Amino acid sequence: DISDIITRRSLKIFKKLNNHTDEISCLSINENLQVLGTASFDLYVNIYTMIDFKLINSVQVNLIPHVLTFCSSPLPSFIVIQESLKAAAFTINGTPIEKIQNIPQTEGIVITSFCTFRDHKAKEYIVLGFSNGVIEIRRLPSLAIQEVFQDPKTSQMKMSLKVAISPDAQFIVAHGNGELYIVTNIDALNHNASNNLANLGF
Repeated sequence: DISDIITRRSLKIFKKLNNHTDEISCLSINENLQVLGTASFDLYVNIYTMIDFKLINSVQVNLIPHVLTFCSSPLPSFIVIQESLKAAAFTINGTPIEKIQNIPQTEGIVITSFCTFRDHKAKEYIVLGFSNGVIEIRRLPSLAIQEVFQDPKTSQMKMSLKVAISPDAQFIVAHGNGELYIVTNIDALNHNASNNLANLGF
């Protein structure tokens, strides 16, 4: 029980939020927008301020998000992606963003990990790792494909990939088959990122 853990570690509950009617499936914090988002099996995304955790909006998204992430430009918005890879995007005030690129849905293929970053031009991206060994870099909030990387070895073995970005947004770190790949100079995706991955066997 979470209350027991908090008690044993001498932590204090700052605030308890009860705005969902079902299990929370994922959550996300955006430091630029100073907001917290929670997505739930009740098909809603709730958005809170990070200052006092006041609920500022509750948006019905009509899917159960497996991924929830925010984007601060060109409009403050958030993107949700279902485990089946169905995606939707909304402004913070709840207006649907119609022009987003679909993620191809293939039976049995799911997102196993994701992270976001901003490049040197302040453009925002999401990096998706899939259960078939594919890494995709997509623009936010449109989800337009920027780069796709695939390691033939991991795809043949259907190895899941885990991805992360270092604090300076200079690395993609991907785990596959117990191996760790470090792809340097993420800014180069605007120029020649494929060469970096090719040098590592992708």
